[in-house]
Amino acid sequence: MYKRWIVAVVLAAGLASATAKADEAEMAKKLKTLEDRLTAQEKRIAAQDTQIAKLKLDQSNQKLSAAYKAEIKQLVKDMNADAAKHSGLPQWLDDLEFFGDFRLRFQHSSVNTLRAIGSGLRDKPRNRFRGRLRVGLKKYWLEKQLEVGFRLATGSNTPTSTNQTFDDYFDKKAVWVDLMWAKYQPKAIPGFVIIGGKMKNPLVHTSMMWDSDVNPEGIWVQYKHGKIASFQPFVNVGYWTVDDYQNWAAGGTHSDGGNTRRSPDMWTYQAGFDWKIRKDVKYTLAAAYYQSDGYDIGSGAGWGYGGNTIDPVDGVVAGGSPQIYNVINKVGWKMFKLPWAAYVDFAQNVNENDRTWRGSEDLAYAVGLKVGQNKKKGDWSVGYHYRYIQANAIFGAWADADFGGANSKGHVWGAKYNLTDFLTVGTTVLYTEPITTDRWGQMVSRDNDTLTIQADLVWKF
Repeated sequence: MYKRWIVAVVLAAGLASATAKADEAEMAKKLKTLEDRLTAQEKRIAAQDTQIAKLKLDQSNQKLSAAYKAEIKQLVKDMNADAAKHSGLPQWLDDLEFFGDFRLRFQHSSVNTLRAIGSGLRDKPRNRFRGRLRVGLKKYWLEKQLEVGFRLATGSNTPTSTNQTFDDYFDKKAVWVDLMWAKYQPKAIPGFVIIGGKMKNPLVHTSMMWDSDVNPEGIWVQYKHGKIASFQPFVNVGYWTVDDYQNWAAGGTHSDGGNTRRSPDMWTYQAGFDWKIRKDVKYTLAAAYYQSDGYDIGSGAGWGYGGNTIDPVDGVVAGGSPQIYNVINKVGWKMFKLPWAAYVDFAQNVNENDRTWRGSEDLAYAVGLKVGQNKKKGDWSVGYHYRYIQANAIFGAWADADFGGANSKGHVWGAKYNLTDFLTVGTTVLYTEPITTDRWGQMVSRDNDTLTIQADLVWKF
């Protein structure tokens, strides 16, 4: 009996001992897992501390770098001022900029003319070498709030060209005042700009309405509101003088063929917005209204000036005081790692009032596409434009002269390549034809479609 109890006690003690050992093993395993986790966490914390220390060091270095750059900039400015002082140069040379460009062009033009008195189609080719030189100076005051400048350019006394054809037995080439302006941008009113003088065209526009060489004269004001999310609205107002007849008669009028008219001027109003749709997508909408009192949209007899017409029956100006609405849509984006740009431009002269049998000639539209850019060595771009411009839709006096002004439709192809950051080569091909071919109320059997090829070498400085 006792033996049995002894055996039972021994067995129970052995079982308890085995269970205790198993519990100790399990506990040791859990402790080891916990130690491993703590070690890993300590490593992560150490890595984060290292990253934070590096970030603080980078920020400190950036601050030091910005301060260093500012110090170097001020040092260079002081050195330049000291050099100017000791060289005897006047102080007004500070903040003075020199700019300009030089262009050599070969131009071929072929005009096909079928005359009623002729015997058939005749081709009249014309080859010309032409040059353009433009140089200017800009000066800044009041911490660059005030800008004053001028530019001289070659060419003839016409608003739409600064080209100088190489002709007239090697004679000297004329130079004209191309720009002279004052521009004020007060820091106290962000987005406000006012320009006076003979200025580069400040409006949102395309070559359908304005030749790139036309520089209006008068006063212009713009206000760009601060960005509203991704929108930035703007408003432009300009008053430009077109001509002055004060020497003809009192009150600013003069007699022209029995008709009295005032000195012509132009009011321009434009409103729109820039919309950054995405990082690489930007859309611009601009709506403009042009009103010119006293401007003869058809100046002189026959076809008028720049393609504008006059009434062939009684000589009444077909429009007199143009009132033109213009809407431009522009969009730029990136595709295949290349910048793309496209536009649609539309205009209508609502005061055209043409009383000829042809009916109204008051509409114009254009579309264009460009791929690439020209900013640095190796850059290239190609583009295409189509324009349809009825005779009295726009101001013929300032329309693109290479395209043929108003009363023209046709195609424009172009390509340009950067040989260096400042030197480019390019070519432009224009194929145009008139929309109407009647003259003085009579149909003249003629087809003067024109092919123009331009090859350019341009240096900007």
